[in-house]
Formats: sequence, C-alpha cells, structure tokens
Amino acid sequence: MIFDMYENAERYKNISANIAKGFDAIASLVNNEPGRYEIDGDNIYANIMDAQKKNVPDSVWEVHNKYIDIHYVVSGEERLGYAPDNDTMKVVTPYDAKGDAEILSGDGSFVVNPAGGFVLFFPYEAHMPGVTVAEKGPDQIGLRKIVVKIKI
Repeated sequence: MIFDMYENAERYKNISANIAKGFDAIASLVNNEPGRYEIDGDNIYANIMDAQKKNVPDSVWEVHNKYIDIHYVVSGEERLGYAPDNDTMKVVTPYDAKGDAEILSGDGSFVVNPAGGFVLFFPYEAHMPGVTVAEKGPDQIGLRKIVVKIKI
C-alpha cells in the first residue's frame, strides 16, 4: 500500500509504465461524470463514482489478484482500511475471477484519504474502501472518487 497526495504522484510513476499511465489518467478525468473510462482497454481503466460511505460493520474487506487499484479522492474524504496479512482474515466470499475480488472479514488499520489524496493497493492487499470518517454514522459530505484499475 502507498498512501500519499496526488501532487506527489511523480515519485511513484517509476514503479511501472502502467502505473504512470494510471496516474496521468487521473488528471484528465477529475471533471468527468461518474462511469467507466477505458485508458488501455481492460489493461487500465478507471471508474468514477459518487460513493455512499458506510460504517465499518456495514463494509467489507476485498482483495484483488489481477489488478492494482489507485483510489483517488476528487471531493470529500473517506476512510480506507488496509490489512497486509490476508492469512489472518476469514474468507466470506471465495475469489471470483470475473470480478477479480475475494471478500474477507477480519481486522486492519485505517487511513483517512482527503480530497487530492490517493491510496495505491497492490494485488493480495486486503482493503476496505468507502468507510465513513465520522464514527457515529455516514458523513453528509459527498464522496466523489476515481478508482484506476491496472492489470498486472
């Protein structure tokens, strides 16, 4: 997992050419409407969404095998869970290759991703997106985010 502000994305573009393309695409997509945007077919694409945030008990841990995720917050803020050791988690829904997701339950750590921030998750890193920042219920501040999917 990498957690930083988008203004520092240049530091991470040398990880791979596709990660660089993913970061570059974010800059061109921030004003677009929600939906799926292909950058390089199924190899690199972005989903722009207005997300409904949830409390932790109503959220799920997910892990991907085929894609790196870049979660970029356009507006609002969200709390994202991270659990580097999937072996301590319980499988709730086995891996689905079509959706590239396995759903887990367990414990992890959380970071607050503000507007202009991103979190990059590598395959096999469990994460819980879209968690409300307020402890007593979903925030009233809307969350618009871009999730760039990069096939490995």
